[in-house]
Amino acid sequence: MIQLIIAIMLVFSYLVCGYYCFLAYFVLVRKTRQDCYKVEGFEGNKIHTFAVIIPAHNEELGISRTLNSCAVIDYPREKFKIFVIADNCSDRTADIARTFNATVLEREDKEKTGKGFALEWAFRQEFWKEYDATILLDADCIIDRIALEVFDYHLTKGSKVLQANDVASNPDISPISYLVAVGNFIENELFYTPKSDLGLSVFLRGTGVVISHDILIKYPWKANSLVEDLEYSLDLIRAGVRVQFVREASVRSQFPEMFSELNVQRTRWAKGSFSVGKAMGWKLIKEGFASKKLLVVDAGWTLFINSRPLVFLQLFLTLLAATVCQVVLKDAASFYILLAALFVFTAQVSYVLLGFLMMGLSQHRILLLLRTPLAMLDLTAISVRAWLQTGHAKWIRTPRRK
Repeated sequence: MIQLIIAIMLVFSYLVCGYYCFLAYFVLVRKTRQDCYKVEGFEGNKIHTFAVIIPAHNEELGISRTLNSCAVIDYPREKFKIFVIADNCSDRTADIARTFNATVLEREDKEKTGKGFALEWAFRQEFWKEYDATILLDADCIIDRIALEVFDYHLTKGSKVLQANDVASNPDISPISYLVAVGNFIENELFYTPKSDLGLSVFLRGTGVVISHDILIKYPWKANSLVEDLEYSLDLIRAGVRVQFVREASVRSQFPEMFSELNVQRTRWAKGSFSVGKAMGWKLIKEGFASKKLLVVDAGWTLFINSRPLVFLQLFLTLLAATVCQVVLKDAASFYILLAALFVFTAQVSYVLLGFLMMGLSQHRILLLLRTPLAMLDLTAISVRAWLQTGHAKWIRTPRRK
């Protein structure tokens, strides 16, 4: 019976690792690709107009950087406009935004708090309907100067919903920021990029999101959970709308550097993701098979493997159980189970190390790498705690630094 349980755990581990490695293999074996909007003779027509919406709750410390990056975007100024949602602000966020000539929409609602409710409120207004597409930016990120030109290119080619490359601006500050940055790099380069290249859908990530006018009209924003971006992604995917990952354009965000920041941000994300995963994972897989929609099946499967700390924990526990089984039983079946566990564990570790290598190593980063095990334990503990907790969780803002 114990061997059977371990074997079932191994089947799941092989499915997960096989999925990860297939996508990574697709990245590694394909020809070196250039930015697609440059190699197809695109000359930057800059056709589309954009409403850039920045939800902000007490963001006076960082919103100037975001608005500064918007001010130098290489795109005709008459074809995009900045809108800041000053959501339940008690600081100078609105005043600072006005100094950058942004249009400020002030919202006061102490009951419905959080980014999802702020966006839902904003989309009930009429201003965004004057533009071809809407861009969602966090109030603590920096957008590429070429981003709108890239977005314009993909919209011209027929894409309807885009997710920009969310990149860490501070990977080398601490073991925590380095570990989170590497995990994010793996997500972008070894997961989102090949999925998008293969015609699958990625999930929206809250910032660097582009949604065309007609999609917002047809599928109004009603997502207001802790993971409003994931919630809206699933609404679109179930409707057959693919979210395309745009690697060529990035937004740079400060990632958590200390445990206090990591705990708030990752707890919020983990609680929301696990809640959605428990409710929608199997439902999407069954719905996808019934309707023969690969996008929906893949979305349901991705919900189950979205937390890499838990995936790695499950694999480690499987290896531990296989080792104990071999020590206690000492039979042929236990030996082969242990070999299988060692193989998949090695493959998963190699996959993670590939991310570290691809992101680039330096002497400083090697020193950070040696200190990441404690940060990994922190991430795993946060994920396990969030997975075990039940009930509705309240949105809590991630602490900001200057």
